[in-house]
Amino acid sequence: MFNHSLRAQDSLLTAQDAIKMAIENNFGIIISKNEVEIGAINNNWANAGAIPIVSATATKAVGVNNLEQKLSTGTVTKKNGNTTQNLNAGIAIDWRIFDGFKMFATKKKLEELQRSGEYSFRKNLNETVFNVISSYYNIVTLEEQKKQLLNKLFCTQTGIILRNEGLK
Repeated sequence: MFNHSLRAQDSLLTAQDAIKMAIENNFGIIISKNEVEIGAINNNWANAGAIPIVSATATKAVGVNNLEQKLSTGTVTKKNGNTTQNLNAGIAIDWRIFDGFKMFATKKKLEELQRSGEYSFRKNLNETVFNVISSYYNIVTLEEQKKQLLNKLFCTQTGIILRNEGLK
């Protein structure tokens, strides 16, 4: 497809290499790609509200108490380092049976957001490739023009030297 190459610090840079480097190092493309992945992950029926929400909680409390108790009979009870433990657990399920078709609209919105992210990614990718190819071939054209000008300068100088020698 591309048969031109540029010399950059003793190595050849082809158009394919320039495109590859631009795609790998362009933060706009990297961010767009991540947004596509996020859109795909978010596009599900759970986020649209069609699946019940299950939540669970668990708590554990540990207490250490010292006890000194005097009874009316005169008996004294004294305990140090008395420990207590409480464990509580709970589970809740929240499921809206009918929400006025909101879940279907939300799912469609999630699908559109995913599609929009994919289009944005493709747009950024195409723009980057276009800009790299355009810049690359502008540089190739300038290099060719430089060679032609140097060749023309050499020919002109050679002609001047020959003319001056012919005049002697």
